[in-house]
Amino acid sequence: MAPSYIANSADSHVLEPEDIWQKNVPAKLRDRALRTEKQSEKLEVIYLDNKIIRRQPPSFSAMQRPPGAYDVNERLKDLEEQGVWHEVVYPSGGLWVALAQDPELEHALCRVYNEWLLGSFLAASSRFVGVAMVPVRERRRAVEEARWAKEQGYRAIMMPCTPPEDARYNAADYEALWTEAEEMGLRICFHVGTGMDPIVESGSGGAVINYLETFVPAQRSLSYLVASGVIDRHPDLHFVFVEGGASWLAGVVERLDEGYRQHNVWARPKLSAMPGELIRRQVHVTFQHDRAALFTTEISGLESLMWGSDYPHLEGTFPHTRKAVEEVFEGVPGDVRAAATFGNLARIFDIPPPPSA
Repeated sequence: MAPSYIANSADSHVLEPEDIWQKNVPAKLRDRALRTEKQSEKLEVIYLDNKIIRRQPPSFSAMQRPPGAYDVNERLKDLEEQGVWHEVVYPSGGLWVALAQDPELEHALCRVYNEWLLGSFLAASSRFVGVAMVPVRERRRAVEEARWAKEQGYRAIMMPCTPPEDARYNAADYEALWTEAEEMGLRICFHVGTGMDPIVESGSGGAVINYLETFVPAQRSLSYLVASGVIDRHPDLHFVFVEGGASWLAGVVERLDEGYRQHNVWARPKLSAMPGELIRRQVHVTFQHDRAALFTTEISGLESLMWGSDYPHLEGTFPHTRKAVEEVFEGVPGDVRAAATFGNLARIFDIPPPPSA
């Protein structure tokens, strides 16, 4: 018989009310707030900051979402049925917020989401671990929102996986944010598809090409954080890359180690340890199906892996989570499974063990 709880989920989502930003941002920003407009039976348009950021067919996945996608009490029932103990929740519509060009608007959109999440899911149950969105167009606003989030009880903040072109993650003016987040014990999370339009290819093969492309920005941002010394300078700061899979991490570790070793004479700054050692100490990645990551932990680090269900999104494991977990961990050593399903997330996000443990 399967245990009552089979995993924590390091990657789940909430579905925000459609009018959350239109209703709650300051009046002077309302006409530029994030919104979706259905223009016909075959087309809906996403608007942000007076720009069209995506034209797409209406999502048929909405018809297939469980009731728990919208109702907290139903969601808790789904967690029980699926065997998920705690889940870290990320936005859905809010994943577009980082495309706002106006720093004031970006900050307002983040605050509206953060306040809504506090008053809804996080107020309903401690089994939901919230991640507060922070704006990055002006780094002082990122620091301000991170402080506010910590005061409200958040344990993690989310930044775009693809940063603004003029402020990549080796920029010196992020240093105040890294320092304060480390002192406050906040985890820094990067969800794939944020900070850019994830549609890279719309032609032949686009659906599969775009799925592969989602983890490229994660690799790029990780390399900036490691090579520029951010991770080295902040040994108590943990970084989480979400929904980009985990199998790539071992390859990136080896590539960065090789680059630092073979080009050390040119490398600036000098690091106190090899890139791979720093990654194993402070970097974590979530995955759903990629088994290769479970057999390369000697390279990537056992502490790096965290399984996630992606509930309630269509590509997630619901309603077959128990089966999905058994399949991905078939033949995997028990210590690897325990770390990826429970231990690592519990350690990084301070989650108690399940009752059956």
